[in-house]
Amino acid sequence: MVALDNRLLAKSDAENASAREVLLFEVSRMYSFDPLVPLETSLDLTKHSSASPWDFLLRFNPSEKTSIKAEVQYSGLFGRIASTSLSSDIALPGNQTVGLTWFTNYLPESGMTESNQVRVNTALNIIPQKLSVQAQVGWDVQNHLLGQQYYAINWSEQCYGLRLEVRQFKALIGPRLSDTDIRFSVSLKNIGTILDLNSRSTQTAP
Repeated sequence: MVALDNRLLAKSDAENASAREVLLFEVSRMYSFDPLVPLETSLDLTKHSSASPWDFLLRFNPSEKTSIKAEVQYSGLFGRIASTSLSSDIALPGNQTVGLTWFTNYLPESGMTESNQVRVNTALNIIPQKLSVQAQVGWDVQNHLLGQQYYAINWSEQCYGLRLEVRQFKALIGPRLSDTDIRFSVSLKNIGTILDLNSRSTQTAP
């Protein structure tokens, strides 16, 4: 991977304050040195490239608690934009966060829009030091599909912790139409995980 980064840092007038990133612009690209493993191919497999699409990233942090990020992926093989995304994250008191992202994917060979997705993610402390939840939901606006869901609940005590996770994935076309993962784990302080139960179901295209 080759990347070129350009950062703008700022430092407040407060005593012993450290510098923080205000603006970042990055251009990157990955290369495969194995001719049998191209990083970009056409649907009919007649065209391929040992280089991945170009990645352009612009990140702006107006404050220590807010961040805005824009990304563009440009296909060098087909000479057009492959995907774009715009996201924003806000840090709340107590190590809590809320984020929103808009994704647009294009068919690289035709340039037609394949999907427009909105993703919302959050991490909240319901009972400080005890009960916390994380959630991430992705909605495909163009195809009217709730494609990705992730939920996690954590309960912490002085000597043990409990965690329940639920993941779900759905797609309109195969071969994999849906996945559902449920995981429950128990951990002990200074020991680690002592119980890890996992259930998974998958639906494939006929």
